[in-house]
Amino acid sequence: MAVNKAAVKAPSGMIKFLCLALTIVVLVLARAGFDGSESTYHNLDHRWLTIITFGGYCIIFSTMIVTYLLGSGVPDKMEIVFSFVGCCLFIATGSVHVEHHSGNDTGLAMGSLSIITGIILFLDCILLAKAMKARGQI
Repeated sequence: MAVNKAAVKAPSGMIKFLCLALTIVVLVLARAGFDGSESTYHNLDHRWLTIITFGGYCIIFSTMIVTYLLGSGVPDKMEIVFSFVGCCLFIATGSVHVEHHSGNDTGLAMGSLSIITGIILFLDCILLAKAMKARGQI
């Protein structure tokens, strides 16, 4: 079983690596970035949104990268859905963090990195849709 390096070097593969790295950074900030204590949240919904977004997409990005490395591919339509839903979740989570932590540098960094990840996922969604259109699949 050979490792497919070409798929990882493709724009979509590199975007997934970048998003995974940003998600891990945000997870570390959320857990230990507030002087050793965890982040505070508006309410339980904000807490769950954060946990689901960062934890879930850490697993999703890791799975996609392993799939690329093994030579299989994630179906294009499913990848677009994951990217679009991730875009919405990361921007929503980041916006709530920026608003809630307006006086805290760590919280602002966490929210900003989350919004940046959402924007990158939106660009990935556009690139995937363009590639599908060029192949006549849309």
